[in-house]
Amino acid sequence: MEVVPERGGIISKLLLGGEDIFYLDLSTLEDSSKNVRGGNPILFPICGPLSGGVYEQDGKTFSMKQHGFARNLAWETTGIDLGEESATISVRLESSPVTLEQYPFEFALDFSYILTNSSLEILQRYENRSNSSMPFYAGFHPYFNAPKKDAVSISLKASSYHDFLTDQKRSPESVIDFSATAETNGAFYNVAEPRVVFSNFGLSHSLEINFTAPFKHIVVWGLKDKPFICVEPWMGINNGFNLGESIVYLEPGQELETSVTFQIF
Repeated sequence: MEVVPERGGIISKLLLGGEDIFYLDLSTLEDSSKNVRGGNPILFPICGPLSGGVYEQDGKTFSMKQHGFARNLAWETTGIDLGEESATISVRLESSPVTLEQYPFEFALDFSYILTNSSLEILQRYENRSNSSMPFYAGFHPYFNAPKKDAVSISLKASSYHDFLTDQKRSPESVIDFSATAETNGAFYNVAEPRVVFSNFGLSHSLEINFTAPFKHIVVWGLKDKPFICVEPWMGINNGFNLGESIVYLEPGQELETSVTFQIF
């Protein structure tokens, strides 16, 4: 496992069971003017875009880029523990003048990456240090190596599937063909069980993502000519701040602890 705190606390490389799990375009990691395409970017305090790139809070208008600012800021390394059967790297992001310009809340995020031979668990703690209720909806944007894109089987139960490119909703599908069109981009809303399993993407392994509340949506994204697929656990939905949907609220001094785990089998 390789973690790059100065590039959004991102996990840039992950080996599980001897398999290279994450795709990475190294040029985007090395160029700080670009969003990293690859690894496992952290999405906070929003996931997805805002309509017009803006939202209102307490009568004021704020601007924020797609997926928030956490992936573009330097995180602090707060601990490294190399055990015999597992290794843990912990990182922290705290509010600053840069974040307050976009998001008028004092906060602290503490993430611990716990690696074993076959799994990566991401323990998360979100803390509201403000004097008012703090809204957010976080997520992850993992890029999984996928040299063959056709008929990736995704096993889950959800209330609906929303195709972002056509803005059409339909019954959830169990097979997403990432090779059918130039781009695949959509979301399974309100997943019934806190897990998703997917396989058949040209590698010897299958993957399972487990998550705890308030994670509840799975976004899928892929480009036909690129050897990756993204299967992304999100707490919220596109434009959630403006729609008033799928928002987590933390009261002053309150903390939220949750987790996401990637498992190979």
